[in-house]
Amino acid sequence: MIVEEIITSRDRSIAKDYTLTLTATGLIHGIGILTGIITARLLGPAGKGDLATVLWLPSLMTMAGILGLPQAVAFEVSRNSYKDDILSATGFWLGLLIGIVEVALLYPLVPYILGPTKQHLIVPTRWFLFYIPLAFVGLTLLGVDQGRQHFVRYNILRLLPAIFYIIGLLFLWLVSKFNVFTVVLCNLLAQLVATVIRVRVAGQNLISFSPLSLINIGKHLIKLALKFHLPTITGIILMRTDMLLLIRLVSSEKIGYYSVAMAIAMVQTGVATSLVQVNFPKVAGTHDRSVNLMLHQFRIAQPIILLTAVTVALLSPWVIRYLFGSAFLPASLPAFILIGAVAIWGINQVLDNGLRALGYGMPGTIANGIGLSVLIILGYILTSQYSILGMAVSVLLAQACVFITLILILRKYGKVASWKELIMAKQSLLAIYNVLRRKR
Repeated sequence: MIVEEIITSRDRSIAKDYTLTLTATGLIHGIGILTGIITARLLGPAGKGDLATVLWLPSLMTMAGILGLPQAVAFEVSRNSYKDDILSATGFWLGLLIGIVEVALLYPLVPYILGPTKQHLIVPTRWFLFYIPLAFVGLTLLGVDQGRQHFVRYNILRLLPAIFYIIGLLFLWLVSKFNVFTVVLCNLLAQLVATVIRVRVAGQNLISFSPLSLINIGKHLIKLALKFHLPTITGIILMRTDMLLLIRLVSSEKIGYYSVAMAIAMVQTGVATSLVQVNFPKVAGTHDRSVNLMLHQFRIAQPIILLTAVTVALLSPWVIRYLFGSAFLPASLPAFILIGAVAIWGINQVLDNGLRALGYGMPGTIANGIGLSVLIILGYILTSQYSILGMAVSVLLAQACVFITLILILRKYGKVASWKELIMAKQSLLAIYNVLRRKR
């Protein structure tokens, strides 16, 4: 019955948005794989490990330090589209201010965060901190497009940093200036150019409102952002804590192997990310059937994510041997384990973000907090004994704990009457088939 209600002209539009977003995400991840191969080939295992170390902190803060602002903006725009101009301006200034403050706080702490064996990376890491405010501005303005459900512009603009980055890497290769520091500067410059373009698209709207009105909207956005931030930050820290432990427990060469394994596993995140990016504003803006829509999308996501994981697993040995090179063969077994972990992560993301769109922030916070505790404890014990293989197993078990916790909380909230409402079934596969048949 639910499937029959969902497969309507509106839902064919949802399928179109999925396809567009998945295509853009696929291109971003494809470029990411290509840049990963280029940097691995030209920097070698140790250089690749150093690059991963430099990128780790700013990348973590880009996701964890933004305080849930893009999702809050998308949520507000989806429910109050007439406010999108002032929401754009407020989001821009908030993102810029928060980013600058975080750079100022982190700059003197870099030597202590890197640890005694990575002190030679202080300068490039400090340079790359300026990636944070640039990314905050770009991501917040993209939240406006997401909330408007303008997925054509949304996907074109979010492609730009990846495109500029690979162009920059090819230039460095051609002029024989390829090293960790120049790659970091290339990444920073790519984000700068993409952010400038996104700001130009927003135009005069960013400076056309009084400070008082911006402050009033800003207070509301911050309050809403913090509600989304707790599950977001715990989830991001959960996905990044592995590198924090590895930096202190294993050599740069081992980190290089692990970063390749994780890069391959993360290819599949594009599927879950696309589902989340499209689902969130649609569930948030749908009051009459939001719970049914969220559950339906969760069931649909399961076979798609699992099929993607199997495909990536089958291709990973070939990718490691022939694309990254035989020097990275020790990454093979960790890659298999991490592919399974990331598949579970994808399913968790669809469910967690669906609950956020319904207004529930605590389930994701609790589940990710439990998973983080499992990862820290098992990660330290198993990595000390089994190196990067132990860390991969720890990540898998942590994500499994998150999934179990989310399901238990969802049942406790009374959003589902039975387990059958949560698990993919024949109707879910039929829904996918019907949408694909209509597209032909």
